[in-house]
Amino acid sequence: MEQRLSSPQPLPLPSHQGGGALKAIDSFKSGIASVSLYASGPAPDVAEQDAFSSVEYEELEGLKHRVGLMKEQCSSIPQPLHLPPTGLIRNFTYEEIAAACHNFSSDRCMSERLSSTIYSASFGDDASSAKKFEATVTRLHSSTHGLKEFINEVNTLASLQHPHLCKLLGFHACDGSEPRMLVYERLCHGSLDRQLFGRSDGSSIDWNSRMKIVICAAAMYNEFSAANIQIDEDFSAKLSGYGCVGRIPEEEISSSSCTVGNLSVETLEKGILTPKSNVWSFGIVLLELLTGRKNLDSHHPKEERNLVKWVHLLGRPESRKLSSSMCRRASVEGY
Repeated sequence: MEQRLSSPQPLPLPSHQGGGALKAIDSFKSGIASVSLYASGPAPDVAEQDAFSSVEYEELEGLKHRVGLMKEQCSSIPQPLHLPPTGLIRNFTYEEIAAACHNFSSDRCMSERLSSTIYSASFGDDASSAKKFEATVTRLHSSTHGLKEFINEVNTLASLQHPHLCKLLGFHACDGSEPRMLVYERLCHGSLDRQLFGRSDGSSIDWNSRMKIVICAAAMYNEFSAANIQIDEDFSAKLSGYGCVGRIPEEEISSSSCTVGNLSVETLEKGILTPKSNVWSFGIVLLELLTGRKNLDSHHPKEERNLVKWVHLLGRPESRKLSSSMCRRASVEGY
């Protein structure tokens, strides 16, 4: 009894249902091992192996050929433009934007620039709209950029997130003569130029708020102006109208009838927009905040219209009148 327990016992073999056997056949032509099931009968001979391998090889080559044809067909089909993800940014129709801007009437025009015109827009005024919101629309002038390049820029702008940038809500672009447009959010108090120059009772922004606006808006880009600065309810500032400004031809700058008050002398003479000219534009906005005056305003005497020259004249040592150029309507609390 002890000898039987200590001696090794053979492992039980699996039962064969129906007498079948599993055989592995190596495919020497395709180099791929294939396992075939045989319900009964002897293992295949060499001729049968050749036949099976030949069928497998032909099927594999046929599959490769079909995949190659499919790839060629897919590459030859024009691919659609990559639009921003649905829900992130909206592709407005021309009719929607035109209605929101009252057909781009002059009373809705906030600022006219070399590369674009800015309008205030009210979406959802019609009874059929469930959602109403205010926005600013940058209507771009003709550009040498193609539609694909414009869509790529829109995708880039839509991905920008910064506490001092107005959100890009949507755009309009299509093949044809219709102008391309960008739709930005509009904040509680609207644009800075309206707060400084558009109020009948004068500006009511105190010095603390003005300095806060300067800090928030301390970013520069082409054709920077007070019309591009939106003011929130706590007088923090956000930049609007950024992006999609192409190269402006020299003849367009020289012959333009729109407001060029924030452009540097070099830009006006040579037709070149550079980082230095952007610094100049920011300096003009800073002077407008400090003085409460608009640059090149025809309502002032001729010698006081050029804000830079006027402040420079008052700042001379012999003049000692620089303080008189500061805005009198601003509160001096805390200063």
